[in-house]
Parts: sequence; structure tokens; C-alpha cells
Amino acid sequence: MKYAIFGDLHSNIDDTKAVLKHINQLAPDAIKVCLGDLYECTISGKNASSVNNLALEECAIVTDEFEELISFPSVRGNQEERIKKVSGLKRFEELPESIKIHGATIIHGH
Repeated sequence: MKYAIFGDLHSNIDDTKAVLKHINQLAPDAIKVCLGDLYECTISGKNASSVNNLALEECAIVTDEFEELISFPSVRGNQEERIKKVSGLKRFEELPESIKIHGATIIHGH
């Protein structure tokens, strides 16, 4: 079984397209798994402790075009944790802290 393990997309559409294209060229049958930080939080870690109840669009870069690219499992990274903290939204709780694959456990290295 082949896996393509990647992370830190940070809402970047062009980079995400390039990564997915590269995976599809090298290992089209690989199972794609993301190590987290799918999205970019626009509130710094330093400022996150003093901010709350922001709308998603005020604290993260989330676009329909990027969302359409996300068709693979991912763990929750520190960017998703920070977005959750400053917005109060439960949206990112669905992302697990870890994913078990054959012979390994996928986690975000925060």
C-alpha cells in the first residue's frame, strides 16, 4: 500500500494543486493523507490569546476553490486549533488529532 503524506498547505491553492498533481504523477494509486495545517489562520499565535468569537472569514483563509481541492483525510494542525480558538467554531473538531494507517500513526508535529 502506498501513501502520499504531506502537510502545511496553509490555504494555498496553487501549492495545493501542485502537490496533488505531483502525487498523481508519481503515485496515482497512493492514499493521500495530510499532516494538518490545511488552512491559514490570519491571527498570530501571539494575538490569539486575546481574540475570540471572530467570524471564520475574519480569522482564516477559507475559499470555495481551496475547499474543492480537499478530498483526503487530514489531522488537525495548530492552524486549525488556532482558528477554532479565536472563532469558537466547532468546524475543525471533526478533524482528528491522529489517524492510524498501516504501520504508523499520523499526527501534526505541534
